[in-house]
Amino acid sequence: MTTQVLYLAGLGRSGSTLLTRLLGQIEGVCSVGEIHHLWKTGAPRAAADELCGCGETYADCGFWLDRLAAAAQGGGVDLERMRSLQEEVSRIRRIPRLESGGDAAFEAAVEEYAGFWSRLYAELREATGARVILDASKDLGPLFFLDRVEGIEVRVLHLVRDPRGVAFSWSQRKLRPEFVDREVYMNRHGVLDVALRWWYSNLLADRASRRFPHTMRLRYEDFVAEPKAALETICAFADLDGADLSFLDGRSARISRGDHSLSGNPMRFDSGALTIRADMRWHQEMSAAGRWATAALTWPLRRRYAYSWSAR
Repeated sequence: MTTQVLYLAGLGRSGSTLLTRLLGQIEGVCSVGEIHHLWKTGAPRAAADELCGCGETYADCGFWLDRLAAAAQGGGVDLERMRSLQEEVSRIRRIPRLESGGDAAFEAAVEEYAGFWSRLYAELREATGARVILDASKDLGPLFFLDRVEGIEVRVLHLVRDPRGVAFSWSQRKLRPEFVDREVYMNRHGVLDVALRWWYSNLLADRASRRFPHTMRLRYEDFVAEPKAALETICAFADLDGADLSFLDGRSARISRGDHSLSGNPMRFDSGALTIRADMRWHQEMSAAGRWATAALTWPLRRRYAYSWSAR
């Protein structure tokens, strides 16, 4: 049986956690967060000091330990081996070899790593009864790698946001609440770094349409302006027609279904009433120099996505 995967592609801080929290409220959707960051989390070692998206520690939750045991076919997961395989076959710099093919050693590594991911996605589908696995990894290396994974059908949702909003968000200091016994903050990046990341992430997301016949693009600003319309379009795209969106009322949402998401923005732990609104603080709080530099460095790709110079 083929496993349906809806893959969010693009650059972080583009609203993907908000979008996945909403999509995760739909019956038949299994939202797993940034699953290709799996080996960086405490999930494979059932950490007692790190929280799963469900709010329990990985040790108490047990969800990922069971899924990984099944994907590893009853044996333990060799973390060092998995990290080595990930580095070897699913980084951005490996995309040319993934597309054109590599030597025998590279192809053997791809086959080994792809086999694990095929089994893991299938296990997630079977364990949860989901129609769609929602993968919010965003990274483009893993996306191109998924073209090599058998037993899955990938639909790509390219989420894009005004680069000035992205750059401003990456400059903010954000605590990662999943670490229960220490303070850990999300990475921060400067304007030049974010502009370059925005360029190549979105160009590669556009390029992915050549590999994956089912792709669609969604602007963050359009999504938060009309969330129900955006979700209806996504549901049609992901073969989730007839989905119950009653948890949405205009720009308000009721978050009641939890998930076992891996990594992501701190809001993945939020529940209850949620107001959906665009984060446009960059208009007032980002320096004029930062706004100008980001706009200049991301032209003309920014214009392709219909972001004006003022974006007002």
